[in-house]
Formats: sequence, structure tokens, C-alpha cells
Amino acid sequence: MGNMFCKMVTPVRLLKRFDGHECQSGYTRHITVVDYKGFENVVSVQFCYCESEPETLLRLNLWTCSPKKPKLAVSIDLLKYFRALCLEKHLSTEGFCHALENRILRVPGYTAGVKSLSRVLLQEVVEAYRHHVYKLQHLHGLVSSDDIDTGTLCPACEGNPEGMRTYCLDANFGLVRRILSGSKSCDPHHKQSFFLNQNEVDSFVDTYDENKYGSASKNCNDFQAGSIIRSKSKSSKLAIKGVFGVCCKHEFPTMFFDLKHGERLAYAVLAIEKLLERNENKIRVFYDIACKLKGHLQVRKNFAILNKITFAVPVFHSYGHIFSCQKQFNPRFLDGVWTYGW
Repeated sequence: MGNMFCKMVTPVRLLKRFDGHECQSGYTRHITVVDYKGFENVVSVQFCYCESEPETLLRLNLWTCSPKKPKLAVSIDLLKYFRALCLEKHLSTEGFCHALENRILRVPGYTAGVKSLSRVLLQEVVEAYRHHVYKLQHLHGLVSSDDIDTGTLCPACEGNPEGMRTYCLDANFGLVRRILSGSKSCDPHHKQSFFLNQNEVDSFVDTYDENKYGSASKNCNDFQAGSIIRSKSKSSKLAIKGVFGVCCKHEFPTMFFDLKHGERLAYAVLAIEKLLERNENKIRVFYDIACKLKGHLQVRKNFAILNKITFAVPVFHSYGHIFSCQKQFNPRFLDGVWTYGW
């Protein structure tokens, strides 16, 4: 009676190339596959030495989780679904894995670990897949990047080249990196598509003396942004203390670079100089301490920037300034300047 119930062994499914390729060097190996519903299945995949194992898995609509001797692969259909949710709903990887776990645990008798999928996707698997899709969409390696749209230019701004362009500057101190995190062994996927050369940024900030010509008069509230003294008090355990970003009025990203000293005025000056290199006409610049930045440029007599820039403070920040500053920089009081939701 103790052996009445026997465990049923499910036969392992064999996957092989669909093009009928036959090779004398063929071999099979077991791999765990996460299908498009999030379930884990052990399959046998037929490989050969004519191509790498990740290439064979890609033919089978599977994305490898390791470049060499992969033991786990994810369905590309599942990654497509996750990518769509990221673009449309800004869903995090952890949230996506939790949703899969909640759905799978409702299946009676299924206890496979979706937590392993969470560990895999939180690594560079999703990043590598998204970069793969980017290269396919932009014909990377087939045509010159000068001949096609690389996705780094705002189509609305480029469609009106004679119009006066508007940009917003700000820093995000939530995007940090610890010194103990080390560095990547490979170059960034997009290199300098959006991010400036960090060596150039560091060199500019280190040689830019903000107090060389004296400090601007204190005509507004004391804000932490732009303060050298306070920027020195940032955590010494962080290699990157934030990211400084620029976007156009259509909320399309324009440029980014890492912050290593807090939000100094030198970073904003560098961003504006890069914007002027890309624009021959005058531009508008929204910045939460535009009053402080303009006063700094006036003290330095930097008319190359002052003559081409209309400064404004975003509405969200403007009411934290004194009234005389609001009259000068609040976009609702400036002719020809709209708030753009900022």
C-alpha cells in the first residue's frame, strides 16, 4: 500500500533549430526555460559548434541569462511584455516579478521559484535585451548613425528648427552609486548618446572657480543647490552623488552627466554651454535657482551666455523664492514664456 502512488515523470521536451540545420558536432544539454507565462520548465536544447549557444537560443525565441554555458533562459515574449509595461506603466523589475509570483502561486501544486527569476532579471539580463532591441530598431552596424534617427533627438524640436527652444535643468540626488560598488568591466551600451564624457565634466568642474570674481549678492532665499560648502558635506561613501539632467519642453531627454560634488553652479554652466553649442538661436532655460545662476554669470560678466539665454524658475519652485525674484523669473510674469507644466 505504501507504493500505491508513483511519481509521474514528465518527458523532457527537445528544442532544436527550425531551419533543419544538421551538424556532426551537435550535442544536447538541459536548460531551465522561463516561458511567456512565467513558469519554469526543463528542456533539452540541441546545440552545435557552428554557432554559440546564446545564438541558438535566440533562434528559439529565448534570451540567455549567461553568455557562456547558460543554464537559464527567458522567453523573449515575456521580455517583450515586460518592456511594454516599463514603457507604458513605468513598472519596476521587482514589481513585475512579484506580479508573476502572485499569479503562479495560484496554480495548484506549482511551487517553482519565481524568486530565481527576480534575481536574474534584476541583473543585466533586461538591460542587455533592451539594448538588443534598440540595435535592431536603429539598424546598428548596418548603416551609419548619421543617416538614421538614433532616438536621441526630440522630433518636435527638430521639426521646428527656427523656433526658440526651451530646456529645463535639474539634478536628481536619488541616483547614487557607492564607492564599494566598483565599476563595470565593459563600456556603457549607449556610451555618449545622452551622457557627456565624464572626464570632460570633471575637468571643467575642477578648473571652474566659482568665487574667482566674487559671489553674487544674496537677493533670494538660501537654497542648498549651488552651494559649494554644502556640497562638500555629502557622503564620502558615494562615488556618484547624483545625476544632472537636461530635457526640452516636450520632456524629451537632452543630456546627462554624473555629479561628484553636489549641485554646484559649475554643472549648470557646463550644461548651458553645451546647449549653446547645439543651438545658434536664443534659448530659454528653466532652473530652480535661475536667479542665483544669472547673478553668478553677471558677476563673471559672462555675456556670451547672458545674451543668448532667457532664464526662468519653474512654477513648482518659484513660490519658494522672494517676491522680487518671482516677478523677474516666474514664467507666469514673463512675456512669451509658458509654464510647460514645470
